[in-house]
Amino acid sequence: MSQSVSELKDFVKKLNSLPEIARHVNLAQHLQSFTSKPSFHARLDMEQTLLELQNYDICFEYIEEMIHKQESLVNVLRLLVLFSITNSGLPKKNFDYLR
Repeated sequence: MSQSVSELKDFVKKLNSLPEIARHVNLAQHLQSFTSKPSFHARLDMEQTLLELQNYDICFEYIEEMIHKQESLVNVLRLLVLFSITNSGLPKKNFDYLR
């Protein structure tokens, strides 16, 4: 029994020295810096709302708010594309407003 424990300890020590483990830990920490922000969670909630076909008006208002706050164009366009795909295009009034 004590031999298997020492083998396990040796194995864990080897794991900590592997560059792949360090890479994964660094990547997880980097991703956490983005995914822990409230703006990430708000956008994720809107994406889920769009995909669940719940409330397009609230989602479009959120997109408008993103534009007014001058958020990243990529993030605004990504949400607009998702809105368009799940809504079979943008309603004319929304398209005209954005244009």
